[in-house]
Amino acid sequence: MPTYSFQCTACNKSFELTMTMAEHSAKKFVCPKCGSKKVRQKLSMFATSTSKHQIPKQRSKWALEREAKQAAANKVDKKKLAKKVKKKVVKSKASKSR
Repeated sequence: MPTYSFQCTACNKSFELTMTMAEHSAKKFVCPKCGSKKVRQKLSMFATSTSKHQIPKQRSKWALEREAKQAAANKVDKKKLAKKVKKKVVKSKASKSR
């Protein structure tokens, strides 16, 4: 579950809440210090994964594409590498459609 950062505008307290995306969409945030509903979300980064989207597979596709570009620059056997990249991209697209 992602962790979101907030700041209370009433007491100026910064805090974090861990919640599901559905809970975040409900927008029922309360300051843990003063109980005020006057809170604003602070800009922060988070990463999440679900059973439908697996990050490691996508990263490997990007790595293969980067490897293909490097091979082209180094004038390595492009046909073998292009086949390898194409197979991996097709496999990753097939697994996403399931």
